[in-house]
Amino acid sequence: MILGTAGRGASNGSASNGNLRVRQPCVKGGREPRSTMEATRTMLKTLLDMETYREPAVRAVGEIFRTMIDTETWSLREAPSHLPEHPIVGAVYLAGEWRGALLLETWAEQAFVWTHKLMSVPAPHSLDDDVRDCIGELANVIAGNLKSLLPAETALSMPSVVEGRQFTLRLIGGHQKIKVDFASPEGPFSITLVQLTDG
Repeated sequence: MILGTAGRGASNGSASNGNLRVRQPCVKGGREPRSTMEATRTMLKTLLDMETYREPAVRAVGEIFRTMIDTETWSLREAPSHLPEHPIVGAVYLAGEWRGALLLETWAEQAFVWTHKLMSVPAPHSLDDDVRDCIGELANVIAGNLKSLLPAETALSMPSVVEGRQFTLRLIGGHQKIKVDFASPEGPFSITLVQLTDG
């Protein structure tokens, strides 16, 4: 798409650029064009819809962590200013009528403690398969709990785990998300629920 800027020969809301004339929407009385208003309403509705998952997510995480790894959690109003190194992300993808992902982001030392509690093994000192299984299982249980709030045809993928000092986990396409930061005796962690909005 080529957009021209209004020049001397432009009138009635059109822009002129040589032989190119681009009709620009006329805005009367300060109102936005209908298409813009509809897009804004859709975006706000999606944001509001996403916010309905925040409190259920907080409750689900609290119950799951208390039951599975005997750990108390509480949600934070703001993200921690300092985060440990060596992040680990457990991801479960959702497909069907509702498409997106549930991400559980934690840290190596914290994950070692969780693995010890969940799997009844000595606390690991490195990122081994037990740690990956622990983070994947926690992400899977959280996603499964929230799935009851989503359309019936929504399906969950097998969990995957990403680790490393610097990496980017990106979902391709337009999306909306909510992120909830938590604290626990083992340190901060977060969950993010992402909904794809394209297609």
